[in-house]
Amino acid sequence: PLTISECEFNSYTRNGFAPSPPYPPYPPDERTIYFHTKAPMPSGCPSSQAGADLPGGFGWLATATDCATPSSANGWFNDKTGRPPPTSCDPPEMAAMRGTVVYIPVYDQVNGLNGNNGQYRIKGYAAFYLTGYSITGQHRQRSLVTSQFPCGGNDSCISGYFVGGQLAATPGTIGGPSMGVVVIQVIG
Repeated sequence: PLTISECEFNSYTRNGFAPSPPYPPYPPDERTIYFHTKAPMPSGCPSSQAGADLPGGFGWLATATDCATPSSANGWFNDKTGRPPPTSCDPPEMAAMRGTVVYIPVYDQVNGLNGNNGQYRIKGYAAFYLTGYSITGQHRQRSLVTSQFPCGGNDSCISGYFVGGQLAATPGTIGGPSMGVVVIQVIG
């Protein structure tokens, strides 16, 4: 349920998308996306330290069940406060996502309210092949590419590749602009 800004997405995909898996071999230019730290951000994007995108926000969306957040393009979705992932994202469940394509909601607006009242407006979805992450406590997995944690110290980050992807056949559409994710449906 991690969300990133449209500015970050545009900056990280400026030179296009990585080829779709299966891997290895891994493509060059593994990306490290920092959140809620003072780490460098893509050029032109606001700092990712606490409160830069949403007062009290850490880039997490509130979860409904497990480690997922039902959402749709052009909708507003609640912020989950706190640096660690939502409690419904237990470490084994998160570890199972490493080495898979996950779909990251990309927001284009925030409501500017604090803490639990904060919301993100989702513009679209990005397909991201997750190679590793380092968030807090037990929420750490070494990169499949480098065998190192993608960041250290108090930094929180994920690593991997933005890829062109597809969602399995689903009822309805996700809407929003193309950010590398399409929905495949049978019609007629």
